[in-house]
Amino acid sequence: SEGIGSQDASASDAGLDLASTDRSVPTPGGVPALSDASPVIGLLDLDEVDAAFTALTTAFAADTAVLHAVACKAVPLLPVLRLLAEAGAGCEVASPGELELALAAGFAPERIVFDSPAKTMSELRRALDLGVAINVDNWEELDRLDGLLAEHPGTASAIGVRINPQTGEVAAADKGIGKPNGIALSPDG
Repeated sequence: SEGIGSQDASASDAGLDLASTDRSVPTPGGVPALSDASPVIGLLDLDEVDAAFTALTTAFAADTAVLHAVACKAVPLLPVLRLLAEAGAGCEVASPGELELALAAGFAPERIVFDSPAKTMSELRRALDLGVAINVDNWEELDRLDGLLAEHPGTASAIGVRINPQTGEVAAADKGIGKPNGIALSPDG
């Protein structure tokens, strides 16, 4: 089958030139050797990644388009993100660095969701310029975004509003957890 696990995610895909670095020496098969200079190695079973993504898309198969997005912060590895992009996944990002990583991995802007509780004006502008979907996390951000949309009348960005029905602002303050993510349905939860 032609799944994402059948593709080779080599070190060169990640921009690494293992032969020219002192920190890791390739072993047969291209896997870097552990050493004092490079004491950690991470391995992913791409067949399992493929199986998990296939199970997800199968479980939520629908006649309408559904975006199954992987959180960039959960797997900030260019070769793995590239495989997921090629398989049709979307990518959820929460920072400018994650947005650039998702774009470099090949996610189309319309398959990226910018979901952060503290987006700056320049981050919102960039997302609107690209046509990246934006999830609004609070009333203040909604006001800022409303003003920016006048500057971007033809944006392809989908705008979502994150609602938190279980925690109101008053209830969160009483619990000492600060302001919750998402807009509360009511002040007291």
